[in-house]
Amino acid sequence: MAISALVGVAVAATGASIVQQNKANKMQKRAQSEQRAGNKSQAMQERRNQLREERIRRAQLLQVSAASGTAESAGELGALGVLSTNLSSNLGSNLGALQTSQNISIFQQQANDALNRAQIYQGVSQLAMAGAVGMKKGK
Repeated sequence: MAISALVGVAVAATGASIVQQNKANKMQKRAQSEQRAGNKSQAMQERRNQLREERIRRAQLLQVSAASGTAESAGELGALGVLSTNLSSNLGSNLGALQTSQNISIFQQQANDALNRAQIYQGVSQLAMAGAVGMKKGK
């Protein structure tokens, strides 16, 4: 009877372990979701800042060109083109950084999920081994 009681305890402990691991996974996913939301918010703020700075520089450039009589000159058009190129480059870099952050979060979650599954399988294996040893002794 003592062996069956120990096996029962092992089964209950394995079940409780699985429940707790599932809870931990859910909490990790919630935390990562919050992190992604924060990253997106930060990226949007950076995008707004970049757009605001570009508009200010564009307005200053147009004002200086108009005041100096070089409006619509090749120099002005070139400078405006550089502003647009720089803005596009900065926005692209920001999107790339956001995507990298999201990918890291996804990969970390996948690694945690794999580790949790490994722990579950290890617990089941230990339970099976204990049962086999118990059965062998009972012969």
